[in-house]
Amino acid sequence: MENVTVVDHPLVRHKLSHMRRKETDSARFRLLLREISLLLG
Repeated sequence: MENVTVVDHPLVRHKLSHMRRKETDSARFRLLLREISLLLG
C-alpha cells in the first residue's frame, strides 16, 4: 500500500482511541479530528 501513512505519535494514538469509542458523540469526534489535524499539519 503505497498511499498509507502510519502515524505513531502518542497524542494521535490517544485521540484516535477516543474517536473509536461508541460513546463519542459527533461534536467530540469532530473536535478530536481537528486536534489530530493540527498535530499532523
